[in-house]
Amino acid sequence: MIAFWSNRSGAGAVMAAPLLFIAAAVAGLVIDVGFAYRENNRLLTIAEAAALAAATFIDSTDRASALTAAQDLALRNAPLSKSLINRDDLVFGHWENGRFTEVGSINAVRATASMTPTKGNAFRTAFAKMFGSDHWSLSRSSVAMLGSQPLCILVLHPTHSDALDIDPGA
Repeated sequence: MIAFWSNRSGAGAVMAAPLLFIAAAVAGLVIDVGFAYRENNRLLTIAEAAALAAATFIDSTDRASALTAAQDLALRNAPLSKSLINRDDLVFGHWENGRFTEVGSINAVRATASMTPTKGNAFRTAFAKMFGSDHWSLSRSSVAMLGSQPLCILVLHPTHSDALDIDPGA
């Protein structure tokens, strides 16, 4: 009986089991965060495209056509996603000194592409479920305005951050 209690073989396996579980959980969270980051980049591209499409309607009072144009571009950038942009996500307002406000003369539009539980398209996590979070809300916004200067649009890649570069006066 004394030999049984003094035998240390297999103690490493008992100690390694919880560490393996923790390592797997951390790796899973890293994967979820990476996919969420990629999805955020896609939402930003969609918001920028939708804002540019709706900006052509700044001088018009036809907000329904602006919404239709924005939603059309959202569906073109994400064909399998539904309701990324709805009526409340398209706001016409005033852009000045790097700030967007909903008051003043209308010269800009802000489009917000989002994935939320209320829209029924929330980002589903794969590994964060172990910690009680089976979905995350993601949202990205972009502001576009029409000006008298020429506009240069450069699109490098549809899924990388900063893939869409818009330079006025270029």
